[in-house]
Amino acid sequence: MWQLGGSYEQTSIQASFQQSVLRQVVGDAKESFDNQLKTQKLKDTIFAVNEQLTKAKKQGANSKELALSLHEVDGREDCPS
Repeated sequence: MWQLGGSYEQTSIQASFQQSVLRQVVGDAKESFDNQLKTQKLKDTIFAVNEQLTKAKKQGANSKELALSLHEVDGREDCPS
């Protein structure tokens, strides 16, 4: 009668395999995007610290003031952990 049984099972197995491969690809892409986002945030933080350091040096800040300023930057919430 129906000879689609074997073909249906094979199609179902192939679809399941394709879904698992697709999930892996999406997971890898998300991980890569997350890492790029964290890297960009870190670069932004380093740039901001460098700007503060340059500004403080121009204003003639002493080492204690610079240390306090850097400590404040370290505690920023947008700084990646």
